[in-house]
Amino acid sequence: MEQWERILREAGEEMGIIFSDKQISLFAEYRDELLWWNAKMSLLSLKNPRDLPVKHFIDSLTVLPVLSSRHIMDPRVIDLGTGAGFPGIPLLIVQPSIRLTLLDSSRKKTSFLKTALRKIGRDDIPVINDRVEQVMSRNDLDGAFDVLVSRATFSLEKLLPPADHFLVPGGLLVAMKAIGADDELAKAGKVSSSSWMRYVERRDLELPGKAGSRSLLIFRKEGVFPRTGRDARP
Repeated sequence: MEQWERILREAGEEMGIIFSDKQISLFAEYRDELLWWNAKMSLLSLKNPRDLPVKHFIDSLTVLPVLSSRHIMDPRVIDLGTGAGFPGIPLLIVQPSIRLTLLDSSRKKTSFLKTALRKIGRDDIPVINDRVEQVMSRNDLDGAFDVLVSRATFSLEKLLPPADHFLVPGGLLVAMKAIGADDELAKAGKVSSSSWMRYVERRDLELPGKAGSRSLLIFRKEGVFPRTGRDARP
């Protein structure tokens, strides 16, 4: 067993995730493509052998319990500012039924994402190369998603308006942050008070092998479901 695979499997087990051989094979395809592109355009910083499997792959999978909490078999998920595909692609590998959309403003990064998705046999996944504001202005994805995820790309106050736009009533925003996001939560309170987004909870966690502390900041979109009139407030 290669070192990276052992690290990934052991870290996954520590987080309660048992990877199948197929999932390991898909992670290997993704890893190889990412390393090749990273050498040419610096997608992410990798300082030791644990960084990619733990700080990126496993870190991305910390969102899995939130997806499960939605009780939707095939949740529609949009990953804003996905960069090299985190957390979207690792989530797709482990939970292939999610209906994922990746969005990033960098043409080079979206070119990589399309290639990586082909490598893992998922070229059916939409990859949008545009600024968030431009996508919102077109209104074609208004209320189109059950979950919006974003990993340390946007400040929380800048995430709330897109979440309000893209999420269906009852949908969840999962903002992945380094530990100590109290200031962001405080600033986001003013934005939240003027939108349908309401703070639900904060989940603090430790990555395996003392690889770092993380916080998941979770908001729910209130409102009314158009077809039923059912109140979506918690």
